[in-house]
Amino acid sequence: MAKFSSSKIRNICLIGHGGDGKTSLAEAMLFLGKATDRLGKTTDGNTVCDFDPEEKKRCISVAASVANVEWNGTKINILDTPGYFDFVGEVKGALRVAGTAVLVVDAKSGLKVGVELAWDYAEGIPKSFFVNKTDDENANFDNTFNALREKFGSSVCPVFVPFNEGSADIGYYNLLTDIAYKFDKNGNSTEVALPDSYKNKMDDYKKQLDESLAETSEELMEKFFMEEPLSHEEKNDALNAGLLQGSISPVFSGSATNLAGVRILLDAISSSFSSPMDRKEQSVVDSEGNISKITSTEDGPVSIFVFKTLADQFGKKSYFKVMNGTLKKDMMLTNLNSGQQEKIARLASCVGAKETAVDELAYGDIGVTVKLLNTNLNDTLSSDAAAKTRYTPIDLPVPYLCMAIIPKAKGDEDKISSGIVKLLEEDYTIKYVNNAETKQMCLYGLGDVHLDVVSTKLKNRFGTSIELAPARVPYRETIKKKVQVEGKHKKQSGGHGQYGHVKIEFSPRDEEKLEFTESVVGGSVP
Repeated sequence: MAKFSSSKIRNICLIGHGGDGKTSLAEAMLFLGKATDRLGKTTDGNTVCDFDPEEKKRCISVAASVANVEWNGTKINILDTPGYFDFVGEVKGALRVAGTAVLVVDAKSGLKVGVELAWDYAEGIPKSFFVNKTDDENANFDNTFNALREKFGSSVCPVFVPFNEGSADIGYYNLLTDIAYKFDKNGNSTEVALPDSYKNKMDDYKKQLDESLAETSEELMEKFFMEEPLSHEEKNDALNAGLLQGSISPVFSGSATNLAGVRILLDAISSSFSSPMDRKEQSVVDSEGNISKITSTEDGPVSIFVFKTLADQFGKKSYFKVMNGTLKKDMMLTNLNSGQQEKIARLASCVGAKETAVDELAYGDIGVTVKLLNTNLNDTLSSDAAAKTRYTPIDLPVPYLCMAIIPKAKGDEDKISSGIVKLLEEDYTIKYVNNAETKQMCLYGLGDVHLDVVSTKLKNRFGTSIELAPARVPYRETIKKKVQVEGKHKKQSGGHGQYGHVKIEFSPRDEEKLEFTESVVGGSVP
């Protein structure tokens, strides 16, 4: 694999609602960039990014995956994320190391809650849109775009829009170059004339584009109000500046399964999307929890941030981003979280499950290594053992759904516990508790599907089968008000007989523990 400088690296994260085509878009980009020799389909379970057995069985993404492709002399690291809400931890982990977020939207179903949540998750980094499935019957780009612009503001601007959508004669118009295209089944474009019936619509889109671009500088704003046309060069410069600042969110369109518009998106990513050199400021935290900013460099001390781990019975893989300096094979780094010395014995770049060994990775690049002794998710490793700050961790959701674990085979409790401990290393959104009160092993997750995937992983990776059942709830009672009760005991058994007189008072306490006191002093009953 060729070596890439930091200015030639792009880290993009595909996010959005489930089923809108994120994995299909990643597959199309990898196929056009010749990173894979066939165009897989999620329904067939043969895509590059969905390589986990659970993903193949369910035909959805359940974990973030990394794949890179070379395009126009740049290396594009694609982070494909799940759209299902149970796996939001994977989305946040991928966004932590991304340079730009690409929100994939279905042209037929339009703006959905998953897109709105994804926009919020991607706060602080530049964003772009790809309106997918424009060739589907009943696709409506106009409604989808208007909904996006109404929800997210005028920063959402059209760049590459369809005409004759939902038909076999669909075409696309580039508002920056004023050229119309049609695509063949291989994704190759041919210039065509824009039908007269769509010229007025494209003029309206151009006005919206100019309005958004004009907000990037006072000079362009003045030209816009004077109704002077913007040149192609001015539009491109404004788009690039707006993307880097995060003030512009361009909208592209196409069909991932038919490869339409994907080349245009790849061209834009390589030419206009931000590189690590454009966003050098990083957030760090010290031992007291104080957050500050530092500026990264290409030639400084090496530091990396682990944003994902995979654990099985054979060991653990650590996915990381080079946050400073240039990482080289066989380097010794110090884990600033645990103090452990770690040797980077193997460096690799990923295309899904396929790994290609490399000798070094530049600042801003993403890679994977194996067999680190004591390194987990959110850890910072540095060549400077005296460093006082670590990179801010991923803000992960807290699991609240609790289910009880029932082993299918007797005596599997220890096997289940060791397997879950391994899974806890890769997924911080699950929690395992051995409840002493209910005598149950309890598993916490973000949803039913999440917990079902965890139980299947236990079976596939560690050979232990479990069933999940509702957890018992240990109800507790307490004393809420002061109560006095009285009881007497009488029994005639010859002689004086037996007699007892008891008075008890119950009252609430501020502390949780019970306190027993005796009011009888010196044999005197009050």
